[in-house]
Amino acid sequence: MDQSKLLEQIDACRAGTDDKRDPGLSALADALASGDEVAARLLARVQTADAAIAAAVRDVPVPEGLAERLIERLKAEKGSATVVDAASPRRRVAASRWGRRKWLAWSGVALTAAAACVAFLLFYPWPPEWTSPEAIAQQIQVLYDSEIQYVEENAWTLGAPVNDVFPTELTLPPPTRYRELTIGRHRAIAYDLSPANELPSAKRATLLAIERRVRGLDQAPPENPLSTQGMYIGVWQSETHVYALVVEGKLEDYQRLVVTAYT
Repeated sequence: MDQSKLLEQIDACRAGTDDKRDPGLSALADALASGDEVAARLLARVQTADAAIAAAVRDVPVPEGLAERLIERLKAEKGSATVVDAASPRRRVAASRWGRRKWLAWSGVALTAAAACVAFLLFYPWPPEWTSPEAIAQQIQVLYDSEIQYVEENAWTLGAPVNDVFPTELTLPPPTRYRELTIGRHRAIAYDLSPANELPSAKRATLLAIERRVRGLDQAPPENPLSTQGMYIGVWQSETHVYALVVEGKLEDYQRLVVTAYT
């Protein structure tokens, strides 16, 4: 199923209505009828978010004393309607002052509602976005030549950075050097695993650790990676990073490295 189409229909479905019977939301209705738990959870999250925003706007308190001031002003205008000419300077000044007061009062209400919406958008625990191994591999392929394969030697730093990004739970060859780069809008580190004794026929093996939270990927390196332009790219994820193992060589080279990682 087209995920983007399903997400659009989830966003259009209003809580407490019969929107799911609308023919325009047939993909969502089919997914729910088939027991798609992911679609059901996402629909619940979106409708909960919509309800929270509506409550934030609806529950904005009226500025203190505003009701009393409105009533007093209406009484004053009613009592002076036959005495004060609408075109008189005094009436125009009074109207101007009342307009400013009203503007300030409603501006306060609007600002409070806007602040509530901004706070919700910033602090609501939105779920990570969906992605696919193909999408990650395509991003890597676009920058691989310029950022990894043909980059100048002085762009690399010998050794490995002192951090917990490298997946130590896998027995991969220790990186000989690394460099920091950006993939899309996300920070990443490229670890050069070459030369590796485990890959006698491979030209290069690179592990990319991308600082990005996603859904939709495996939790471990796949044994059957994607193949593109002489490279094999295996993509997986952790709680905080997307990993991609890129091997320039044969499928056996990639699989030998992955099998070694599990031993």
